[in-house]
Amino acid sequence: QAQTVGETMAEISAKTQAQTVVMDNVGLALVVLMRRVLGNRTMLNKALPLLLFPLLTLGDLHAISRELKAVELKTINTERAELIANHWIRQHSVPSTSQVSDMEQLFSAPRVAQGNHPLRLNPILSLACDPTELDQLLRIYKKEKYLMSCPPTVGPDGQVKTAQAGPIHLALDQSATSEDILLSVLQAAHLRKMRMERPSDGISQLLMRESLVAAKRDFRLFYKGIHDMGWRPTPFMLSHDEKERCQYRRTGK
Repeated sequence: QAQTVGETMAEISAKTQAQTVVMDNVGLALVVLMRRVLGNRTMLNKALPLLLFPLLTLGDLHAISRELKAVELKTINTERAELIANHWIRQHSVPSTSQVSDMEQLFSAPRVAQGNHPLRLNPILSLACDPTELDQLLRIYKKEKYLMSCPPTVGPDGQVKTAQAGPIHLALDQSATSEDILLSVLQAAHLRKMRMERPSDGISQLLMRESLVAAKRDFRLFYKGIHDMGWRPTPFMLSHDEKERCQYRRTGK
């Protein structure tokens, strides 16, 4: 895997250097052409670099974005896992690396971080309003290596709002494996679907249990599809910030 990553980075570096040379030559050719067209118009010749620089910069940025989109990463991070799980919920199949690469955002927030019930990796204390609710979550997920909830949000006026579009909070046990994390992401996708199908129910413990059962039911085929499509789910690519923010250690049975 390390060799593959090294080869990919070398290819990106080589393409970037070649692209820079091409844009430099294009810019030089345009300057020569424009100077011939403008002749001895001193003021226009002085303004020429200021006019061409933004255009060439935009062209370079567009080429870089297309270059990055062409790179099909096979490792799985939180955004890719959510895109894969959402695709599975809609079509009951795992998307290819090229499909996910097209769906990933480069310059804006991930699509999966927006909309109805976005998934948030948060500290365990944010999952419950009080110790009693946390104890209930621990009982629901007593056999899992993660905890999940969708607590109501509080508005600026201090009023508790419904969880109709609130985020799904996820905390991971320090011993959670890649399979555990993928199971949690798949459960979140099932939870969104159930919430949309039954908007009057709210995010109840019953809905949490049902979404967990549905995720476990699908997981074997889901995980097999991930391998069949060439993904490398291990290790799961959590960022340092995500690890620090959402991991906990369960001390009791």
